[in-house]
Amino acid sequence: FLKHINSFTAAEQKAWPSEGTAAVEADEDEMDLFASDDEEDEAAAAALQEKIAAEKAARKAGKGKGERSLIVLEVKPFDAETDLEKMAKGIKTIEHEGIQNWGQE
Repeated sequence: FLKHINSFTAAEQKAWPSEGTAAVEADEDEMDLFASDDEEDEAAAAALQEKIAAEKAARKAGKGKGERSLIVLEVKPFDAETDLEKMAKGIKTIEHEGIQNWGQE
């Protein structure tokens, strides 16, 4: 290694960057992919908490979007002679508190 370095002239060696600048450039080029960005994480968490609090306040005021669920009933006829239209009308007449648009398509 030293033989190779010493093979360069003094003028060529002066053209090389100094050790201090090389270390700074290496730090700038080096990117730690697994490092945590605490500032970004904290900012994102704070924004999420604000959004959740705003949605809760809107729900309490009655202006927010309500939570909805999709209910699927799988009905199998007893035999081939069962009237499916009559069964569908009977199912659509079922009433339950909190269910909206039941039986509407």
